[in-house]
Amino acid sequence: MTQGQKIIKVFAIALAIFLIMNIISAIFWILSFFGGAFGLYKEEGFKENMETISTSGDTIQELKVELNSTNLEIKIGDTFKVETNNSKITYKNEKGRVVLKEEGSFWSGIGEKTSLLLYLPNDVLLQDVEIESGAGSLTIENLTAETFDLEQGAGKIVLENVRVSRQTKIDGGAGKMEILSSSFHRLDLDLGMGEFVFEGQLTGNNEMDSGIGNVDMTLTDGLENYTIKAQKGIGSMEIRGQEQSGEITYGDGITNLKVDGGIGKITIN
Repeated sequence: MTQGQKIIKVFAIALAIFLIMNIISAIFWILSFFGGAFGLYKEEGFKENMETISTSGDTIQELKVELNSTNLEIKIGDTFKVETNNSKITYKNEKGRVVLKEEGSFWSGIGEKTSLLLYLPNDVLLQDVEIESGAGSLTIENLTAETFDLEQGAGKIVLENVRVSRQTKIDGGAGKMEILSSSFHRLDLDLGMGEFVFEGQLTGNNEMDSGIGNVDMTLTDGLENYTIKAQKGIGSMEIRGQEQSGEITYGDGITNLKVDGGIGKITIN
């Protein structure tokens, strides 16, 4: 991608996100103004009145989640279990393929404080994970999968101790994304708008297309294991404390990382 194409892409993303966020902000303002009078908001907390929607004895091998505005949390439990306080979420389990979907339009959940909790056994290895997070927050702890596909909507995302062995694809939206103590193979990362923090390891051939916001990457297995090919965008780029400019190649390690800069500072250590 040429510098001119990169600039056009970045400004197109910026304009689109700006318009979307203004529309969403206006709708939130209207709902907040009239919400009390028309009962659009629920008063209970995000994790109150939780009910189990999975069946006792269910197992899981694959996971697909599609949400509009519900917060999602995935963590370790004694057994596989799904809990929610959102009656619009449907649950299907066909021979270990679990599908969770929030019915209705994106706007139907605005103002509702709802959560979806998934408990996974400590030793489970998922074959495939697909998540569309919508406008809610997402927290994942201690997940191991062969393939992992995440599409961020508008909300904060925290992944900790997530390990993917075959293919990793992450599409950023609007909001801060933190990935901690994790290991990804063949990461395809396309960032949107917001701060991005990565602390972990990469293997294979990896690509990062930066969006709008600062990027801070700490490769915990050491930069000597990486070959980094980068093109600076509109902003600065530092690798191991050294300022970079233009198109650069850094290192000659076995793991490849291609970086296309966007708007914001990129720091790699």
